[in-house]
Amino acid sequence: MYQPKGGGSGGRMELDVELPAWLVPRGVDLALLGRASLDAIEPPDLRVKLVAESGHTVLAEVVEGIAPYDAETLLYLERHGAYEVLHRDVFAGGRAPRVRLTLAPWPRR
Repeated sequence: MYQPKGGGSGGRMELDVELPAWLVPRGVDLALLGRASLDAIEPPDLRVKLVAESGHTVLAEVVEGIAPYDAETLLYLERHGAYEVLHRDVFAGGRAPRVRLTLAPWPRR
């Protein structure tokens, strides 16, 4: 079982890495998620590639799956914890549009 650092762990994130991610409602018990192996409970909703980090935000590109559209859904990244989606950009290109998400650790401190 992995041990997530939790959103805003303070350390630098490794970039150019693909991670499984789960969509979770804001009201979910994050401590419980941190102790669970989400892979054993259900498959990830999407995969993201971490492409940049600036201050307390992270830029992630959706590699597989559908990115969240609403403000009530958090993105739980394996080994990193919960993040809220601050901004969602869609770029035309290739066979399918690319989606990039600006993420911030949740809960905010």
